[in-house]
Amino acid sequence: MVYLTVMYQTDRDGMMLRTRAHHVAAAHERRVTLDCVEVDRTVHISGVDALPALMVDDKVVAEGRVPKLSEIEGFVSAALAEESELAKHGAKKEIWRADPKAMPHCGGCGRDCRLDEPECGVGVERAAKLGIPRAQ
Repeated sequence: MVYLTVMYQTDRDGMMLRTRAHHVAAAHERRVTLDCVEVDRTVHISGVDALPALMVDDKVVAEGRVPKLSEIEGFVSAALAEESELAKHGAKKEIWRADPKAMPHCGGCGRDCRLDEPECGVGVERAAKLGIPRAQ
């Protein structure tokens, strides 16, 4: 399984990258999983400094630009080939994937509040730095 992650804002470039990644993921149906993460503003998250950004597995392959469809296809094909080669040798690829349900906590106060529901000033500041929106 190859994981494609698109980090974007809802501007022209972000939506274009999201659409292109969706087309590539659809072409590889069960072998590619697509995650789209809408970010409210440009933040340093997962090693990304500029949006839109594209990650294949746990590697940032493009940031601050929209790769062509053929380029995205090349990234995915290379990742699938690497996975296939590892499978021939009985190995699995190890990728780091954050659990979206495991929300980071403040750690700066006695309450140790979740950063999507900060209860203190430190939590509010940390959430703002990480670009974590308030829970609805």
